[in-house]
Amino acid sequence: MTETFAEKYLFLIFAVILILFLVIGIAIFSQSTNKKNKVKKKTSCLETIIIEPTKKHSATVIFLHGLGDNTQNQQNICQPLADKNPHIKFIIPQAPTISVSMN
Repeated sequence: MTETFAEKYLFLIFAVILILFLVIGIAIFSQSTNKKNKVKKKTSCLETIIIEPTKKHSATVIFLHGLGDNTQNQQNICQPLADKNPHIKFIIPQAPTISVSMN
């Protein structure tokens, strides 16, 4: 049975779209929470580091960091991977900072 490109990679495409919606949702939620609490914070664009492929682009990795981490630290992890896999594009978005009551 032959599968089309869309059928073969449907799950991967769905996962990437879901992750993007989650990142956007977190950014919107954090802004609406600040408005509800009447806290005025200057919002700035979140930094996104993109490591472009050096050979023909055939894959993209969106690397999300964990609590308390940032894009600079993740770039140190992704850069050696990008050097070994020159066909992969790495996208490392910075998540918004949120307060944590327990960790």
